[in-house]
Amino acid sequence: MYSTIKVSLLMGILFFVITSFRIGKENVPSKEWISQNYSTFYHSANRLVSFANENKSTSDIRKQFKTVQADFRKIQFLLEHISEESVKRYINGAPLLSVEPSIPTVNVLEPRGLQVLDELLYEDSLDIQEIYKVSQELATALKNLEPVFVSASLFEADIKRAVYKDIIRIYTLQITGFDTPGSVTGLQNATYNLQGMREFLTLFYQQNPSAKSLIPLLNASVDYLTLHQDFDTFDRVYFYKNHIAKILKVLSGWDANDLPILSRNPSEKWGVNFNAEHIFTTSLFNLDYFTLQPKTLMTNPKVIQLGKKLFYDPILSHENTMSCATCHQPEKAFTDGLETSITNKQGLLGSRNTPTLINSIYTKGYFYDLREDDPSRQIVHVVKDKNEFNSDFMDIMDRLEMQESYKTAFHEVFPDAKISKYAITAAITAYVASLSSYDTPFDQYMRGEIASIDPAVVRGFNLFAGKAACATCHFIPTFSGLVPASFKESESEVLGVPKIWNPKGTMHLDTDPGRIRSGKPRDEAPHLAFSFKTTTIRNISKTAPYMHNGAFNSLNDVMQFYNKGGGAGLGFPLEYQTLSSDPLQLTDAEMADIISFMESMTSPITTY
Repeated sequence: MYSTIKVSLLMGILFFVITSFRIGKENVPSKEWISQNYSTFYHSANRLVSFANENKSTSDIRKQFKTVQADFRKIQFLLEHISEESVKRYINGAPLLSVEPSIPTVNVLEPRGLQVLDELLYEDSLDIQEIYKVSQELATALKNLEPVFVSASLFEADIKRAVYKDIIRIYTLQITGFDTPGSVTGLQNATYNLQGMREFLTLFYQQNPSAKSLIPLLNASVDYLTLHQDFDTFDRVYFYKNHIAKILKVLSGWDANDLPILSRNPSEKWGVNFNAEHIFTTSLFNLDYFTLQPKTLMTNPKVIQLGKKLFYDPILSHENTMSCATCHQPEKAFTDGLETSITNKQGLLGSRNTPTLINSIYTKGYFYDLREDDPSRQIVHVVKDKNEFNSDFMDIMDRLEMQESYKTAFHEVFPDAKISKYAITAAITAYVASLSSYDTPFDQYMRGEIASIDPAVVRGFNLFAGKAACATCHFIPTFSGLVPASFKESESEVLGVPKIWNPKGTMHLDTDPGRIRSGKPRDEAPHLAFSFKTTTIRNISKTAPYMHNGAFNSLNDVMQFYNKGGGAGLGFPLEYQTLSSDPLQLTDAEMADIISFMESMTSPITTY
């Protein structure tokens, strides 16, 4: 097993060396710092292996694990930037089964690394053999990965991006408890991250005006975290407004012009805009990364208006009876208010609930089963579906060509071509991408644009991102399954949603198989049965009923379901439920506060 890992890692290293594009001024002394601290991390991992092998006491093993965590967090910002994929797969991936994304067939990957150890070490009864196995795998991976990390050439732009992403990671993953599922020591680990960045910038970038400005801000953040280590009472709103936002403001103004060595392809797209001043803004995202289309096209007002016209026109459907707006109605936050969507057949409903289109462009997977990655191809599914538009693009193009207004509109924005499938889907994608708003009361408060907000909203967010663990699946800032800090992946979850919510009677698991029947061969894995895309809670006050099947009519029903531990908590036989089956033990008042927060995530009414 280890030899296979080693071969694959060495191939990756060879690709890295061959394809790297060197430009700019490399900070050579920093390599020695990375090498020394990586070596410390490796040796502390080996020491953990020895502790497990010698069957040391639980307290000794846990203490050593904390040392391993501290050594990793100190250099995490650089390791994640150099090879995010290696960190996820071998060092700090989620403790859940996953599938290999780069091949078309099923290849289930066992979880490994620090998060797995974090769960194992904080079980009621320790499985020493498993702890030894996972620790040994970690140490072996670190040895094999060393050339990847310690030989990387880092330039100023690399450092800016590495720090920027780690600040996002701290706020969206660590202080929410996402990557410390057993110990819930994310606050403590965040101090190690900040200390590592502070030390690195002090040693190697003290003369850089932006980096120099960051150092006292990092000091203040460390001081605050050191004094506030209780996970349940930590004020995440205060921490953002008084620490994270100030750091991001400086980072956004750091003008690092040299091309990062790790950007192997100068035209490579990034999901993150490293010049955004806030997390709670659509400016954090690069639109072309998500639309897979040029930004100039997607933001062209004429293209958006053309897409809007197509969106509301039943001409796209076979019998001119349905448009996109049939199911996505603006006044209902682009949903339809039904349990499951209507079809083109009288009296027949679809199998799944209609999700909102507002901010829907910020995803790396469409439909509840994540079967489509491209927003333009997502439209093709709807056009061809026998129960939806039941149409054909050749027919649609012929019908559009017969209308002078459409011929003129298409020619204005696509002058070199006739009306085409590409032009139609690109225009609709541009319109859907324009349905974007991070101007909710909560966003405005976090950005400092309004001075106050209902205290229940603040309490609710702190619960959402803390004790209630909502933000470990509904990731900040999309509050969906789009995973920070690079936003390369959208997650699905097995929740065990009942067919009908009936808390006073008998309930049964909904039979929709979910992602395992997405049509992608790689998704045909047992752990993906009943797994559905994590949708956003933004505008949730307008999008009832909830879940893929519309089983819940109110947010209170949803909170009661989660509070009981999901389907497994209700007694459904779910081997692979990703939601903890343990009751959250939230009080009625706490659930009411969380609902207040979710209701504050409503965008102002616009005509779109």
